Amino acid sequence: MDEVTAGLEGYRFNDAGGAAYRFVWNIFCDWYLELAKPVLQGEGVDPAIKAETQASVAFLIDQIAHALNVLIAEPDKLAEYRVNAYEAARRTYHWEMEERKFVEAFDRA
Repeated sequence: MDEVTAGLEGYRFNDAGGAAYRFVWNIFCDWYLELAKPVLQGEGVDPAIKAETQASVAFLIDQIAHALNVLIAEPDKLAEYRVNAYEAARRTYHWEMEERKFVEAFDRA
Protein backbone atom coordinates (compact mmCIF):
# COMPACT_ATOMS: atom_id res chain seq x y z
CA MET A 1 0.00 0.00 0.00
CA ASP A 2 3.05 2.25 0.18
CA GLU A 3 2.98 2.40 -3.62
CA VAL A 4 -0.62 3.62 -3.51
CA THR A 5 0.32 6.35 -1.05
CA ALA A 6 3.33 7.38 -3.15
CA GLY A 7 1.18 7.54 -6.28
CA LEU A 8 -1.44 9.68 -4.57
CA GLU A 9 1.11 12.01 -3.02
CA GLY A 10 2.83 12.43 -6.39
CA TYR A 11 -0.52 13.00 -8.18
CA ARG A 12 0.15 9.89 -10.28
CA PHE A 13 -3.32 8.42 -9.96
CA ASN A 14 -2.73 5.79 -12.63
CA ASP A 15 0.23 4.48 -10.59
CA ALA A 16 -1.85 4.53 -7.41
CA GLY A 17 -4.70 2.67 -9.11
CA GLY A 18 -2.34 0.09 -10.59
CA ALA A 19 -0.66 -0.50 -7.25
CA ALA A 20 -4.04 -0.88 -5.53
CA TYR A 21 -5.14 -3.35 -8.20
CA ARG A 22 -1.95 -5.40 -7.84
CA PHE A 23 -2.30 -5.43 -4.05
CA VAL A 24 -5.92 -6.59 -4.11
CA TRP A 25 -5.48 -9.29 -6.75
CA ASN A 26 -1.86 -10.40 -6.30
CA ILE A 27 -1.61 -10.24 -2.52
CA PHE A 28 -5.06 -10.38 -0.97
CA CYS A 29 -6.91 -12.63 -3.43
CA ASP A 30 -4.06 -14.80 -4.73
CA TRP A 31 -2.44 -15.41 -1.37
CA TYR A 32 -4.53 -14.52 1.64
CA LEU A 33 -7.91 -15.75 0.42
CA GLU A 34 -6.41 -18.88 -1.11
CA LEU A 35 -4.72 -19.71 2.19
CA ALA A 36 -7.91 -18.94 4.12
CA LYS A 37 -10.19 -21.10 1.93
CA PRO A 38 -9.36 -24.45 3.59
CA VAL A 39 -10.21 -22.98 6.99
CA LEU A 40 -13.38 -21.29 5.76
CA GLN A 41 -14.64 -24.30 3.80
CA GLY A 42 -13.18 -27.09 5.91
CA GLU A 43 -15.25 -29.54 7.87
CA GLY A 44 -14.03 -30.28 11.34
CA VAL A 45 -12.19 -26.96 11.65
CA ASP A 46 -12.16 -25.49 15.14
CA PRO A 47 -15.07 -23.00 15.21
CA ALA A 48 -12.94 -20.39 16.99
CA ILE A 49 -10.29 -20.54 14.27
CA LYS A 50 -12.94 -20.36 11.55
CA ALA A 51 -14.63 -17.37 13.22
CA GLU A 52 -11.28 -15.58 13.60
CA THR A 53 -10.45 -16.21 9.94
CA GLN A 54 -13.87 -14.92 8.86
CA ALA A 55 -13.44 -11.83 11.00
CA SER A 56 -9.95 -11.23 9.55
CA VAL A 57 -11.19 -11.55 5.97
CA ALA A 58 -14.12 -9.20 6.67
CA PHE A 59 -11.78 -6.69 8.34
CA LEU A 60 -9.34 -6.78 5.42
CA ILE A 61 -12.12 -6.34 2.85
CA ASP A 62 -13.41 -3.36 4.82
CA GLN A 63 -9.93 -1.83 5.04
CA ILE A 64 -9.31 -2.38 1.33
CA ALA A 65 -12.63 -0.70 0.53
CA HIS A 66 -11.69 2.17 2.83
CA ALA A 67 -8.28 2.55 1.18
CA LEU A 68 -9.79 2.47 -2.32
CA ASN A 69 -12.30 5.16 -1.41
CA VAL A 70 -9.99 7.90 -2.68
CA LEU A 71 -9.68 6.22 -6.09
CA ILE A 72 -13.37 5.61 -6.68
CA ALA A 73 -15.51 8.21 -8.39
CA GLU A 74 -18.63 7.40 -6.38
CA PRO A 75 -17.65 7.16 -2.70
CA ASP A 76 -21.31 6.98 -1.68
CA LYS A 77 -21.62 3.64 -3.47
CA LEU A 78 -18.53 2.39 -1.65
CA ALA A 79 -19.97 3.49 1.70
CA GLU A 80 -23.18 1.64 0.84
CA TYR A 81 -21.14 -1.46 -0.04
CA ARG A 82 -19.26 -1.29 3.27
CA VAL A 83 -22.53 -1.16 5.23
CA ASN A 84 -23.97 -4.07 3.23
CA ALA A 85 -20.79 -6.14 3.69
CA TYR A 86 -20.83 -5.49 7.44
CA GLU A 87 -24.49 -6.50 7.70
CA ALA A 88 -23.85 -9.66 5.67
CA ALA A 89 -20.96 -10.60 7.95
CA ARG A 90 -23.15 -10.07 11.01
CA ARG A 91 -25.95 -12.20 9.54
CA THR A 92 -23.50 -14.98 8.66
CA TYR A 93 -22.04 -14.98 12.16
CA HIS A 94 -25.53 -14.95 13.73
CA TRP A 95 -26.69 -17.81 11.47
CA GLU A 96 -23.65 -19.91 12.37
CA MET A 97 -24.22 -19.33 16.07
CA GLU A 98 -27.88 -20.37 15.70
CA GLU A 99 -26.87 -23.43 13.66
CA ARG A 100 -24.36 -24.39 16.36
CA LYS A 101 -27.08 -24.10 19.03
CA PHE A 102 -29.41 -26.27 16.92
CA VAL A 103 -26.75 -28.94 16.40
CA GLU A 104 -25.91 -28.98 20.10
CA ALA A 105 -29.59 -29.31 21.00
CA PHE A 106 -30.01 -32.09 18.44
CA ASP A 107 -26.98 -33.94 19.82
CA ARG A 108 -28.42 -33.80 23.34
CA ALA A 109 -31.78 -35.24 22.21
